[in-house]
Amino acid sequence: MVTSTPSRQPAAPTLPCLVFDYGETATLYGVSHGVRRPCEAEELRNKRNVLWYCHVDGGGSSSFPSAAAGWAKHEYDLGGTNVRVIGGYHFARRFVSGLTACHGRFYYFHTATKYGVVDFSPAPVFSTVPMKAVSLDDKVPTEETMASASSYTLEIDGELYMAYVFFHGADSNTVVVVGVYRMDFRKRKPVRVRSIGDRAIVAGSSSFCFAGWSPTASSGLRPSSIYWMSPMEQEEGEYIFCRTCGYNGTFRPDVAKADMTYHQEAKEQEAERLQKKALEAKRAGQRAKREYKKQKLEAQRAKKAAKRK
Repeated sequence: MVTSTPSRQPAAPTLPCLVFDYGETATLYGVSHGVRRPCEAEELRNKRNVLWYCHVDGGGSSSFPSAAAGWAKHEYDLGGTNVRVIGGYHFARRFVSGLTACHGRFYYFHTATKYGVVDFSPAPVFSTVPMKAVSLDDKVPTEETMASASSYTLEIDGELYMAYVFFHGADSNTVVVVGVYRMDFRKRKPVRVRSIGDRAIVAGSSSFCFAGWSPTASSGLRPSSIYWMSPMEQEEGEYIFCRTCGYNGTFRPDVAKADMTYHQEAKEQEAERLQKKALEAKRAGQRAKREYKKQKLEAQRAKKAAKRK
């Protein structure tokens, strides 16, 4: 006699696991037995974050560690914050993302006013450094009530930088302006830079916040520019915003010549605008000086008149 047992759903996998987020749905994969099932964010709320690391010995490299190096597991807890969503608040746990190596340490964006630091001595040590937030006050369009931006951390010449792509309100496909900031850890504030020299920053979309830089002499990119991959761009090519002159548009090889003409015209227009602004400031200073002399003369006349009386 053959008997059958009622089928049961596989038990919920325990961490470690992988979660792939597809926007409206997410799938959880159990590493131990490969079971997969729909995943709700709430079930990961109080789970721990894990960092895997290894110390590379003389027989390996950072990309291909030797077998003797070995991987170690480190659990960490950075807390979290309540994020406002439709219908209330949702608890979001903080985790390390977008690590950037600089001076033997790893840095990551922790909060708007703190930078996260991961040091190895030899086990991971987590800390934060106070850092003044980048102001968005002047980035809010007059008809909007908010401003948004994608931020990218990268290392240039041994210093930590942040590249920002500021959007028109919540429209992540309309770029208003870009900014590159050097993280001044001594003054604990971001310092906006006017140029990054003969370099071009290449940044991912808002869904993939990674960035690096390339020398323009060998890559053919424009100096002191940011190439940003728009998630909404339908045409082939990169979205480029030139920090030098304010040019923005889609850069494609077949229209590169026209782009460069526009680029030069934009530079000339910007130089003309700055010259006009300087002239207006000079004239305003001259008017203020004349007004001061006039008021001084009137005061002297009034003083003499008072003495005669």
